[in-house]
Amino acid sequence: MSSQASSAGRDEAKVRRKLVETGDVDVMVAIRSNFFYTRTVPCELWFLNRAKPSSTATRC
Repeated sequence: MSSQASSAGRDEAKVRRKLVETGDVDVMVAIRSNFFYTRTVPCELWFLNRAKPSSTATRC
């Protein structure tokens, strides 16, 4: 996603907020501009994980 994805407005912001609130976002990595040869804008990598155990689960 572009670096503006985490600060998107309106409906996009609602979707992204819900992903974070539900714990589906595992990691967000910010990539600086000019990191890729073909793109000069910064971007963010979002790693999603819906298989994570819930925080309310009983641990052994």
